[in-house]
Amino acid sequence: MVIAENEYRQEYCPEFGLAYCENPMTDCGCDGMWSCEEIEAIALDNMIYYDTNGDGSINPEDVIDADHYALMVENCDMNDDGTISGCEM
Repeated sequence: MVIAENEYRQEYCPEFGLAYCENPMTDCGCDGMWSCEEIEAIALDNMIYYDTNGDGSINPEDVIDADHYALMVENCDMNDDGTISGCEM
């Protein structure tokens, strides 16, 4: 999945750099610990859920609570353009 993400980023949004997922504690066995694959799936699920108008980004044109949108922009909008693209999610 990370390889596919990096190919996408190189073509469509190279300014964000490559993604990587390194977890030195793979044998930690912590209850509730998410794997890299689970994190990627959660991010994709969020994009699908919140991108209600299907334009490939989460923005004010989507059906989303203003407070929730503001929180997502604060944490995910890496280029400060007011939208959250697939590269940022």
